Amino acid sequence: MPSDGITDSEAQRIVTRFTRYLNGPMGKAVLQNLEENESFILQTSECSLRVTKIQGRAMVELVSPGIPKENWLLNVNN
Repeated sequence: MPSDGITDSEAQRIVTRFTRYLNGPMGKAVLQNLEENESFILQTSECSLRVTKIQGRAMVELVSPGIPKENWLLNVNN
């Protein structure tokens, strides 16, 4: 699901990167703490991803675009 803010290729790159990470050694702890078919939303600066544990592996899908950079909260003290 490409968003208005990112292209299809960028979306695929992001999903692939997080899928590899979560199914690799560094993501092992995350998967161990999820029940089968349990999911969570991961918010990045580029998009929101849904991560679901299916058959012991992470399935990552794009669920929404990220917040445009001009809308980022740069200083919470102002």
